[in-house]
Amino acid sequence: MNNLNLKNRVTIPLAVAAVTAAALCQRLSAAELMLVENGEPRAAIVVAADEPKAEKAAAELQKYLAKISGVTLPLVKEGEPIDAAVSILVGHTKAAATLPLEMKFERDRFNEGVIGEWYAPTYDDAEWGTKNTFYTWDQQDEPEDAAGHDYDGYGWYRGTIEVAKSMAKKPVTFWSGGMINEGWVWINGQYVGHKPHAIWWMGPHAHEFDVTGALRPGRNTIAIRVWNDAEIGGLLGRGFFWTPNEGKK
Repeated sequence: MNNLNLKNRVTIPLAVAAVTAAALCQRLSAAELMLVENGEPRAAIVVAADEPKAEKAAAELQKYLAKISGVTLPLVKEGEPIDAAVSILVGHTKAAATLPLEMKFERDRFNEGVIGEWYAPTYDDAEWGTKNTFYTWDQQDEPEDAAGHDYDGYGWYRGTIEVAKSMAKKPVTFWSGGMINEGWVWINGQYVGHKPHAIWWMGPHAHEFDVTGALRPGRNTIAIRVWNDAEIGGLLGRGFFWTPNEGKK
């Protein structure tokens, strides 16, 4: 294969922390990028410094992409010069931050969360439970009754992420793998966007939020309100925050 053509959108990096190569390639396909052209690499895999798991994931990704394209993309340590139009960021780099895999979680049976400001950085969530953000809440909870019905209603996730100073000064996008069926996001108490309603079997579920200006250097509080009015619900596929890359054209 001479080209690994994911269309024309270049100079945009993709950031991951702990995903399989196949899952990343699905994300790449959605982003419409050109990684290989005329048998030559147009992308580099940038690995977070001092992160062994990221090095292993990057090596697996490199092997996977070579298998489907016939071209081996170069591996570059973060901070080293990059001679590529596209950077694929692997690990906790200065240009990316991942949504916590485990976040505080509370059901909002009576829709009190917005009025109660559950999104506020100062809100006390010490008595909340936790949920994995890669799987829906139905995959993690016991059924509500003997018939197997799962919880339908509002649910809130809260957590924190660390953001590099350089990242906070750039345009930032939050990519979510899914908020089923509907979602709202706050960062540091500031409302940043809404993911439209879509039942789990209809989709699409992946959604991007422009969160430029909402993040600050250091620790940031993320609150996500999810509405599920039927069947499967909750966050899906984790998510990450990323900034544009200024690679060569």
